[in-house]
Amino acid sequence: MAYSLRRHLQAVRLTRQRNYGGAADCYREMAADSPAQWELRLMVADCLARDGRLPEALEEVRAVAAAKPNDFLTLKIAARLFIESGDHEKGREYVERALRAPVPGPPSRGERFSWVLAVGILHVMRLMPRYRRMRLPSRSDTYSDQKWRDWAPEYLAWHDATLAGKHGGTGVGAIQQADAADEAQGGTRTAS
Repeated sequence: MAYSLRRHLQAVRLTRQRNYGGAADCYREMAADSPAQWELRLMVADCLARDGRLPEALEEVRAVAAAKPNDFLTLKIAARLFIESGDHEKGREYVERALRAPVPGPPSRGERFSWVLAVGILHVMRLMPRYRRMRLPSRSDTYSDQKWRDWAPEYLAWHDATLAGKHGGTGVGAIQQADAADEAQGGTRTAS
């Protein structure tokens, strides 16, 4: 099925209704033939994670990150999903890669024109009763990217201090090894 505005609006509606499984299915169908397939696959991963299907989301985001290894958005989402899953080692890897990724430059003249045209169409659509409550997109991406870039070094410092420094190794694997060693000696320890 080719990408269509109707299908995209259906996915957005399902997301607003918190039907993340249905939205993931919509985005997956659109990704089958779309030139923006990797972006739609990121939406699939995000919806799967919100639906509580984190292992499937991680598989999806791994595939996208393999195809787009230097894309900031992809690496940022991959880092978030791996950190949410508790795999801080993989999360750290993606955070570091995202910090090294090139910062997207200002939009080209054609991209700016497309943005203005799309927002104009959405304004006209809001005049129709069916789309009256539709939220218009914002240009806050630059701000949120900067907030993330400010957060990332703090996360890396926390990771080094908490996971690497305390356990003689790094990450969840080292914590599990330390727990196993403690249990073998008859003691129990909780990871902080």
